[in-house]
Amino acid sequence: MAGPFREGQKLKLICRAPGGKPPPDIAWYHGDERLSIARDSSVCQLSIAALSREMSGAKLRCRVSPPLLQMQARDVILKMYYGSRRRVDKEHSYVEARPECSAGSVVQQLAGAPGGEVRARCSVSAPSTRDAGPLRFYWTYNGTKDVLPIPASNVTVMGSTSSVIHGLPQVDSDQDLGWLACWASNDVGNQREPCLFRIMPAAYPEPPSNCEVEDGFIRCEPGHDGGLPQRFILEALEVRQHEPVRNQLDATMNDQGISGRGLTEAVYRASNEVTPQFPLDALSPGRYTFLIYSETPRGRSLRPAALHSIPIRNFEAEVDKPDSLQTMTPPPPQAVSPDNSVALLVGASLALVLLTILTTLCVSIVVIGTSRRNVGVSMYGTSLSQSIVPTVVVRGHRGSRVLAARWSGVLEDTPLAVLALDARQNADTDSGHSDGDINETELITHENMETQTEP
Repeated sequence: MAGPFREGQKLKLICRAPGGKPPPDIAWYHGDERLSIARDSSVCQLSIAALSREMSGAKLRCRVSPPLLQMQARDVILKMYYGSRRRVDKEHSYVEARPECSAGSVVQQLAGAPGGEVRARCSVSAPSTRDAGPLRFYWTYNGTKDVLPIPASNVTVMGSTSSVIHGLPQVDSDQDLGWLACWASNDVGNQREPCLFRIMPAAYPEPPSNCEVEDGFIRCEPGHDGGLPQRFILEALEVRQHEPVRNQLDATMNDQGISGRGLTEAVYRASNEVTPQFPLDALSPGRYTFLIYSETPRGRSLRPAALHSIPIRNFEAEVDKPDSLQTMTPPPPQAVSPDNSVALLVGASLALVLLTILTTLCVSIVVIGTSRRNVGVSMYGTSLSQSIVPTVVVRGHRGSRVLAARWSGVLEDTPLAVLALDARQNADTDSGHSDGDINETELITHENMETQTEP
């Protein structure tokens, strides 16, 4: 195998057979056609002025014919690279040597914004690096005036694919913003036709749709991005009491999408680079109107998706958190209607009357019980001091129960010693006492005072 050779390249082949006597005949053949011959020489040279693609894969043979020896031969197969060709001859297999766009000559379209950046990627078809050498890419930008090369620092090459980032000029035009051209080359040659990208002004993104609040999140479906990468923005506007809440957004909104009627300024903002989904746990309990926008380098969506007067509670209290204390924040107080005020007043009055009746009954029962307990004999005058507490212990007739009475000093002026008696007859005697114990007379001394009871 010889080569690879390029189409149109000059070729020189040399066949040597030194040391023979007499010298052999040396000749080059293409099939049965003799191309050149050298007699009485040890070297035969074959020169081809320009290789054609038809010679790709051709087998050239060098024959050495000594006069007295057997003929010897060696074959050389030509391998060639050449530019792309749409029709392939059945008898020859042609190698596509020059790089060409994988997408053919179709012009691709990109969306961009004046003053922004545009990204493009092109892929080419080419022989392997071993056969045709490494691929090299370069890009150009064709604006309104000149064709400018793009710096290599903005170009990335990965195998047979190249990507570029290019900044667009700030122009006021609704027409195309220029062209990008991707060129590739290898050791065989340059790409004949570049991969072209037409840059058109991007449209404004569409707002998200089908927004709903669920499990402490706002979730929406993204709209069309207008041809540029988009992100999503949430604005929360607090709805205050006694302020009108609109059922629809006002037709005259400023560039931030906030109407001057019925809504406060945004109290919370959040963004998401991937999907229109936002947590609401950072909001205080209350009512809010939510505005959700799409945003690209071209700008925000002309109108937002809106959710009006949405009540927000403390979502953290509703989330199960293992090994943590959960707290619940009560909702904000609501305005009480006049009907509810009357009902509360009537209920409070009835409760007060009922409480008064119950208090009166309790006092009556206590007084009656006290009067029954104060039945007894007063054995002391008013000369006793309130600090003296006489105690009388009585052991009466057989079967009576031992009782004790204490004067606690809770009466006002006259201290009394109350003797409580068990008048029941034929009662069981106290355990552990004999008849002699029952009839004894016991004397108790208290603060230099004696009280005696006789059987």
